[in-house]
Amino acid sequence: MRKNAYGYLSDIRDHEITHVEFLRGQLGAAAVGPCTFDFASALGSVSSFLSTSQLLENTGVMAYDGAIRYVDAGDALQAGAQIATVEARHASYLNLINGDSPFPSPFDEGKKPSEILAAASPFIVSCPAAVTALFGRLP
Repeated sequence: MRKNAYGYLSDIRDHEITHVEFLRGQLGAAAVGPCTFDFASALGSVSSFLSTSQLLENTGVMAYDGAIRYVDAGDALQAGAQIATVEARHASYLNLINGDSPFPSPFDEGKKPSEILAAASPFIVSCPAAVTALFGRLP
């Protein structure tokens, strides 16, 4: 199963880059700057890298599922749903290669922005004030 992992992980990286570029393009001037992250603790071994990747991809699914309530409709809603399903595939793959169920429950759980920020906090070095302000405004 892991013999193709490098190629699949590269695909996941490329998808994430495309998602960020798309979302920044959609938001235009309303896009906030990125946080600064430190993933050094995840790079010590293949196992820690894969575990961290699994955590972050599953958190991504929860983030998209939680954010969908803030999208009014139309193309943005459709794009968010399409990205969420791809994130779920990423999470499923990482769950599987880490020995966990690729589909652990019949419903994915959406998380509040504050919960997403808390889940990522071990890796966050700093975030622009606009990010924390935005997350603070969303219930």
